[in-house]
Amino acid sequence: MSPSPSTEPPDTQPGLTRASDQARDHTTWLSGSLPAAGTEGHIAHWPPRRGRWAVALERVALLAERLVNAVTSPQYNPLYNTGTIAFFLLLVVGLTGLYLFFFFQYGTDASYAAVSRMESQFIARTIRAIHRYASGATVIVTLLHAYRMLFLEKFRGPRWLAWLTGVVLTAVLWFAGITGYWLIWDERAVLINDVFRRALAALTPWNPAFMVYLSDAERAGRTWILFLAILAVHVVLFLVAIGFFYLHIVRLKRPKWLPPVPWVVGIGVVVLLGGLLFPVGMLPQGDLLRLPGAITFDPIFLFFLRFPGAGWLWAGLLLLTLLAAALPWATRRVRRPADAA
Repeated sequence: MSPSPSTEPPDTQPGLTRASDQARDHTTWLSGSLPAAGTEGHIAHWPPRRGRWAVALERVALLAERLVNAVTSPQYNPLYNTGTIAFFLLLVVGLTGLYLFFFFQYGTDASYAAVSRMESQFIARTIRAIHRYASGATVIVTLLHAYRMLFLEKFRGPRWLAWLTGVVLTAVLWFAGITGYWLIWDERAVLINDVFRRALAALTPWNPAFMVYLSDAERAGRTWILFLAILAVHVVLFLVAIGFFYLHIVRLKRPKWLPPVPWVVGIGVVVLLGGLLFPVGMLPQGDLLRLPGAITFDPIFLFFLRFPGAGWLWAGLLLLTLLAAALPWATRRVRRPADAA
């Protein structure tokens, strides 16, 4: 068991040199700085006190951590490795997506037929399911990582870049998932297309032109252009996500890209078993002239399909994103009473 840290002022501890004293005086934690040696009660200033809201959020997280630690050890608790696990899952999404790309075709009929052929083949069906499950898991783990950074208040000072890129990264991953569903052109894709049409009608004058183009392209067999554009957006969003992940950790002193080996193996086994045992299947092919009734939908990426035309939902999501992005500058560190003296 390691000895308890000394509470006496650093300038009275043996073995400290003048150079180390100067380095200590310039050490910072987020937006605060460590008081100079000799300041009365300066140990009490370190670390800065967190807000009550952060402590309340932490208590919720501790309940989940204790449950996980009861099953495994803290060393292998996934809640302590959410950032690296998210990146590993993103790599799985990229590799499986690359495989599916080689068998994909473009157009309302061709795209649906290509995905249907994948579902009829064991390997392609399994990889498609892994791609789907890893995509959803990436978003979930990213949100868990954001929650942890939130209650630890690791979004101020030098960490503002990591926080801001994390907010953008989450939005990019979500939109990438939506475009992936759009490519299949089943009944879900028709509903996504309808939401896109409603957005065009509400925000731009281009909705009539878009619907005319889509109808003419389907009659003339030229819908491949639209699907090629959707696939390009899908791929670009994935590459942007990789770029933002790099920006997310570039300022860390010891950046880690991948989780410990046990978690790499464990997550790989879980997504493989999920792909083998639970194929994602196919919905009926979409029809531009008919909106489907009740369908199964992905609650992670497609929850908005339950609220077609709900402007309040999109306004709320935009407001939440902007508030999260502004958090490093909109809040201040809670100062201890001695700080204000």
